[in-house]
Amino acid sequence: MTVLAPDAVIAPDAVLAPDAVIAPDAVLAPDAVLAPDAVLAPERVEGELLIREARRRQRRRRLVVIAVVAAVIGSYLVSRTASPSPRSESLLSRPLHYPSLGAGGRCPVSSGTMFANSSFVGVALGSGPVRVLLADAGDVLRGRVDVGMRSSPGWIGLQTVWFAMPGYNGAFVVRAKRLGASSPIEVRPGGTGYRIGLSPGSGPLVVAANAGVYGPQGYRTMPGSTWIRSPGCYAWQVDGRGFSQIIVMDAVASAR
Repeated sequence: MTVLAPDAVIAPDAVLAPDAVIAPDAVLAPDAVLAPDAVLAPERVEGELLIREARRRQRRRRLVVIAVVAAVIGSYLVSRTASPSPRSESLLSRPLHYPSLGAGGRCPVSSGTMFANSSFVGVALGSGPVRVLLADAGDVLRGRVDVGMRSSPGWIGLQTVWFAMPGYNGAFVVRAKRLGASSPIEVRPGGTGYRIGLSPGSGPLVVAANAGVYGPQGYRTMPGSTWIRSPGCYAWQVDGRGFSQIIVMDAVASAR
């Protein structure tokens, strides 16, 4: 049986024998090859598991961090977007056309799409020029979002970032409603400065033309935290230049 010393360094093209035992602090090159039945010392196994778990948590937190950064960067934009321009006034005058619940109270959820670019990573709902990125747990690809603890007294905060697809730089407005029941939903971030987005605002989210943070690939992001009182089926109506779309999510109480 071959035993590797603690300070052994395994070359990238090394192939370890099946009975090799790797000490806890031996150094493995990224592309080193282990035989199927090579034995890792218990301390090393535990260390590898901890590293993998830390990396998974880091990936889950990545979108949250990006959302917070976007909120901070966009804080100075909120005052500007909150004052409707003549163009956004016309968007606000468009009639609402929310859907009804389906048979048996089924929520007509929107399907999601995975995005990974230099501006953000995560699942977005919608298929039009403006979409919403959700950093919450759940089966977001199928429109289901798990909601848990209340983030602000009486409110549950959803981690949302609105973004316009490359090529759309026009104004847009977001309004929202719970389907099949009467319960408030707010789409404007409240608070000021570094606390923006940590509490609900009131009224529609109004984004002026060209407002927001542009990424290298042309995506335009705008913080827009969503706040609800209770789980349920909720719809956003997004109106912009040449389009009006409905995005629906099913907010489900978390089992945790």
